[in-house]
Amino acid sequence: MIFNGNFYAAFSSSFWIIPREGTEALLVIIMLCSAFMQSGREDKLPVVYKNCIAALIAGLVLAAGCIWFHSLFTGQGRELSEAFASLIAMAMLLYVNFETFKPNNALHQMSVAALGFMAFISVFRELAETILFYYSLFQGDTAQQAGTFAGLIAGVVLLAAIFWLHKTSSTRWKIVNRFIFNITPLLIFILAVMCIGNAVNAFQESRLLGFTPVNWMFNSNLIHAQASEEYGIALIIFLASTGLLFIKQFYSSLSLLLSYLAKKLLSQTQSAASA
Repeated sequence: MIFNGNFYAAFSSSFWIIPREGTEALLVIIMLCSAFMQSGREDKLPVVYKNCIAALIAGLVLAAGCIWFHSLFTGQGRELSEAFASLIAMAMLLYVNFETFKPNNALHQMSVAALGFMAFISVFRELAETILFYYSLFQGDTAQQAGTFAGLIAGVVLLAAIFWLHKTSSTRWKIVNRFIFNITPLLIFILAVMCIGNAVNAFQESRLLGFTPVNWMFNSNLIHAQASEEYGIALIIFLASTGLLFIKQFYSSLSLLLSYLAKKLLSQTQSAASA
């Protein structure tokens, strides 16, 4: 039966990848286009678009390379390739999360080549991360592959809706978009935990890790958790190394969201009073 726990777990993992990565890339491109316009170089905007197209082509080459590389392995080698793909995806995910672009008033002073290269790297980075995630997710059984594909299609539809809302939305929808953007650290945290589960399971399938059941953990197909000492140790290492950073980010994101909503409410109140 296709519609089992693996299907829904894969769907939930796959669904958010495209909208999240696409939205992050969109925000960077908007920032770079604003830098060109602030410096009076609107005629150079095609540089950003051309570098975005080049990044998409490079991403397709990377995807083909992943497929070819994976075809070289069978048995234990295939499980190891899946494990390392999950770990690389998690590393890229954490890097992107903790090293995001910060506001820079001097951005509009950067050269055309530097801004174009930034556009290429930003789009390619998000695309590479997306490819690695789907490369890992498509390595499961038929139900997991079906769930991954269904989540990918649903994610593309959601990303198209997000693009449309950014272009035509009213203030109300922009607040909704802002809310989604501010809960991104939570989504990244959940995806990182899923990557850990995928990697531990793949290492166990390759016989490089054992499976020691414990009573203080729980099994969950939704977040790829398992009741084993090996998974528990991996999760403890992850939380010990990144937990405080995530807590700080959760607090910062919540503060920014509340501040944004307060400013919007104050602006609307003042507009109503002046009317």
